[in-house]
Amino acid sequence: DDSKKDPVEELQIEDTEEEVQECETFTTMDSLMFRLVVDAVTEQEGSLNTTKIGDVIEELISLNSERKRSLFHKGFLHSIDNQPFELNFSGANEERRCWYMTGFIVGLARLNRHSEISSMIKANRELNRRIISNTEIDCGRILLQSIPQILFDLGEHSILITLVNHQLNRLSSPSIIKLTNFLYSSGTSLLRINSYQEANGYFDSVHSIIEQKSDLFDDTFKAHNRRKQGQTLQHKGQFAEAKEILTHLIKEKELGDKPNAQADIGLIEGNFRSLRNILPSGKSDNSPKIISSLRKGRFHFEESIKAHGDRAINAHFCMGVLELLSNTKDNQKACDHLSFSYGGMMK
Repeated sequence: DDSKKDPVEELQIEDTEEEVQECETFTTMDSLMFRLVVDAVTEQEGSLNTTKIGDVIEELISLNSERKRSLFHKGFLHSIDNQPFELNFSGANEERRCWYMTGFIVGLARLNRHSEISSMIKANRELNRRIISNTEIDCGRILLQSIPQILFDLGEHSILITLVNHQLNRLSSPSIIKLTNFLYSSGTSLLRINSYQEANGYFDSVHSIIEQKSDLFDDTFKAHNRRKQGQTLQHKGQFAEAKEILTHLIKEKELGDKPNAQADIGLIEGNFRSLRNILPSGKSDNSPKIISSLRKGRFHFEESIKAHGDRAINAHFCMGVLELLSNTKDNQKACDHLSFSYGGMMK
C-alpha cells in the first residue's frame, strides 16, 4: 500500500550529501555522521538504530563544545526520524540553534515535507533571519544550496531573495551560475502569471548578480534579463524606468528581441502596460482613447516594422489595431498588419 509507505524511503540522499560535502566547515567526520544517520533511519543492514545514533551525536557534541556544527546532525536526525523540533536543548545558544534548525530544514526538504518548512520559518522568523544573514557560519550557505526551489514553491520570495543577497558570495562559480539561471527562470514564470511585483524582485536580483560577477555571464544573457526587467516595470506602470532600460537595449547587438522591445517603447508612450491593453473593452466604447494612445507610439511601431519587417510581430499588431479602430477607408492596411502579426505568433 503506497499510502502507508514510509517517507524516509524516499530520502534524496545524493543531493543532501553533496550539500554537506560542499560545506567548507564540514569535515570527513561530518560526512560520515550524515551517512550514519541516514543508514540508521532507513534501517540499513548493519547500521546502528536511531537511539544509538542519537547517543553518538550527543557524545560528539559533549566532547567538543566549540564544534557547534555537530548540532546540524542532531537537527537532521530529529527531522528525518520524525522527532519533535526542539530548540531548548542543553547548552543551546544562538549559533547552536542555527545549526540545529538548518539540519532540521534540510531533513524536511529531503523528505519533501515542504509545508512544514514554511510553518517552521513562520514560527521562528527571528532565528531564520539570523541564519540567512550570518556569513560567519555555513548555515545560510547550506540553505541557499538546498531549498531555493522549495522557497519559490512556497511563495516565500522575499526570504529567498534575501538569502541570495547575503549568501551568494559564499558559493562557487558553477553554483552561482546555476542559481542565477534558476532565479531568471523563476522570474519568467511569475511574469507569465502576472505576478509582476514578485517577478521584478527576481530579475533585479539577477541583474545585481551579473553586476557583481560579470565574467560568469555572456552579454546575451545580460541583455535578456534587462529586457525582462523592462517588461516587468512596464507591467507595473513604472513607464519612465521601463523606457530607459528598453531604449538602451534596442541599441545593443546582443538583444535578439529588438523588434518587440521597440514596440514596447511605443506602448509605453501611450501608457499601455501590455499588448492586451490596446484591445477595446466589451463594456464600453473606449476606442477613441485607445486610438489617441496608440498614435503616441506610432513612430516606434513604424520604426520597428521598417527595421525588422515580419519579425516586428507586436508592432504589426499595434498598427493593425490602430488602422482598424481608426475606421480608415483602406482596411487592407489593417488586414496586412494583423496577418503579419498572426503569422508571427503562430510560428
